[in-house]
Amino acid sequence: MTTDPPHLDFDLGRDFCAGDAVHIDFRLNCAGYLGTPIVQALLSPLLTQTHWLEFPPTRPGTPGVWEFRQSFLLRAASGGTDCARGDYPIDFTIDFPPVPGQPVQRFLHATLRLHVPANDSGNGANGQRRVEIQGADMSIIDVDELSQLTDSASDVTIVMGKSSRLVSRSRPANGPVPASSGRHYSLPLKFDLQRLQQTPFPSRTFTEISQRDTLSLQCLDPRGGRRTLLFARHELRYGGMRTSKTGEPNDLIFAWIPLTPAHRALWDRISARHGELQLNREGILICDANSKNGTQFNHNPVLSNTPVLCRAGDPTGLLRIADGLEFQVDLQSSPPDGVTQPNRAAPPDRVYAAVLGLTTEPTLWAVAKQANLDSARVRRMNNLVEEEYVLLCRQAILGPRDSAAVTLCYDDGADDVARILHAAGGFWFERLSDAQPVRVDEYEPVLRELVPLKPGMTLCLGRNRLEVREGEQDLRYE
Repeated sequence: MTTDPPHLDFDLGRDFCAGDAVHIDFRLNCAGYLGTPIVQALLSPLLTQTHWLEFPPTRPGTPGVWEFRQSFLLRAASGGTDCARGDYPIDFTIDFPPVPGQPVQRFLHATLRLHVPANDSGNGANGQRRVEIQGADMSIIDVDELSQLTDSASDVTIVMGKSSRLVSRSRPANGPVPASSGRHYSLPLKFDLQRLQQTPFPSRTFTEISQRDTLSLQCLDPRGGRRTLLFARHELRYGGMRTSKTGEPNDLIFAWIPLTPAHRALWDRISARHGELQLNREGILICDANSKNGTQFNHNPVLSNTPVLCRAGDPTGLLRIADGLEFQVDLQSSPPDGVTQPNRAAPPDRVYAAVLGLTTEPTLWAVAKQANLDSARVRRMNNLVEEEYVLLCRQAILGPRDSAAVTLCYDDGADDVARILHAAGGFWFERLSDAQPVRVDEYEPVLRELVPLKPGMTLCLGRNRLEVREGEQDLRYE
C-alpha cells in the first residue's frame, strides 16, 4: 500500500485582490506521521504586523490529517496603502514530535508566494489588482460545485473543502465581484534536511539503554592511556575508605599505589570521608569534610565550614589532600547562550531532552547551565597518574585538546570529535565531527546520532580506541 507524500492542501473559491484581509484554512496531509505537529508561518512584514505566527493544528479524525488557519492582510504594514508590486512569501515550517514510530524526516517546509501586480495592471474585477498564488511544484485542480458570492462585508474568508466558497469580501463600494473558477491547491512539502542534520535523534542501531550514573573509558593506546571515570551527579564524594565513618558510601577511594609500607603510611593520613566536590548554580564547590589532615586548594587551606568556589573560566587549580595526594582540577564550559565558538558544539538543551523522551531538561543540566559548566575534571598528579575523574554536568567533550574533558592521545584534525551526555537514566555518545572516522563497535554513526553506551563497547575515534567499562575503580590494592 502506497501513501501520498506529505502535502498542504487549500481551496480558493474566488480570487482576492490587494487590500483584502484573508483567512485561509489549510489541510495538512502527512500519512504515517504521529503526534501533534507545530506549524509556524513566517510572513512578509508587509502582509501583517505579526511576522511570525504559530498554529496549534487540530486533527479532524482522519489519521495523518491536521487543519489550521492562516490569516493575513494584503495591505502595507504602515501608511494604509495597498501592497506594493512584488512577491510576498509565506514560509511554512512543520515540526513533528520525536515520538516512537515517527518517520525520520519529521521536519517539513514549504513556501507560498503571493504575487501582487503593478497598480496599473487592472487584472481583477473593477480594475482591482488580483493577487496570484505561486508555490514550487504546486498543482492546481479545478473544483466544481462552488457557491457564489453571498454578500459584501469587511474581509475575505476562504473555507477549505470541496464546497469552498467566498463568505465575504472587502471593498463593498465596488459591488459584487463575478464568480471565478474555484481551484484546489496542493502544495508538496519538502524535507528540511538541514534542520534534520542539526537535530539529534536516538540511534536505531543501538536501542538498549544501560541505566547507570557512572561509567569509565579506558584508552587502549599501546603507549599507555588514561582511564577516565564519568560521574553524572551533583557531587563527587571521596575518602580513604569505601564508606565514611557513618556508613555513607564514597564515590571515589583515594589511595597510594602500589601499596608499599611507605604508601600505606600516606594512605592512613586520608580520612574515611575526606571531602567532596559539589555542583551548584555558581560553579563547583571544593569542600573538606572535617578531615583529620586537611585539604588545600591552590596552596590555601580549605576549612570544613568554608568551601572554595571555582567558577567557569577560572584557571587550573591544584587540589592537595592530607599533605600528600595532588590533583589538577579543570572546569570545562561552553559560551553563553547566543554566543558561538568555532569548533565547539552548543551544549545539550531541551531539544535533546525531548528526543530522548523527557518533558523537561534534567535537573543536572539546568543547574550546570546557570553555572555555565559542562564538566569538571580531576586528574591525579603524583600517584596513579593514568586515572582521572570527570563530574559530568551537561556534556563531556572528547577531543585532542587539553580543554576537552576526555583528552585523546592522537590529534587527527578535529577539535571536538564527540561528546558524552547523560539523560533518561543512561549515557549517550554523539559524534560531532566528520573530519575523521568514528565507530561504535563496527558501526559508524552519523552526525547528531545519539548512541546509548554500555560496558563492553569500543569507541574508535580516528586512531584513538576507547573501551567502555563499568564505572567502578580498579581497586588493585584490596
